Amino acid sequence: MPHNFDQSSKVSSSETIFPRIVAVGDIHGSYNGLLENLFYANITTSKTKCEWKHQDIPTIVVQMGDYVDRGAGALDALRCMRDLQTKASAFKGEVVRIVGSELFHFII
Repeated sequence: MPHNFDQSSKVSSSETIFPRIVAVGDIHGSYNGLLENLFYANITTSKTKCEWKHQDIPTIVVQMGDYVDRGAGALDALRCMRDLQTKASAFKGEVVRIVGSELFHFII
């Protein structure tokens, strides 16, 4: 479903809004790695907390791939992405999570 972003946050001079898209690949249970990636992408407030940072332009975070198949931080990573997704609209954001094959097999 397309997201209707606030018109006051235009990135171009036309009426079309171009949101910033941040792609995050396989997490593989590395919660600390996820936090670092989100921080360096200017999505979160610090390298140690999974908290949205105010965004100047509409931002879509797309996480695609596996959460659970390796590291010990899989559950924390899953919770972090779920929390970001829940709170995204308050920060001009949106989170799209695409299930990886390992999580799909884990669920079945």
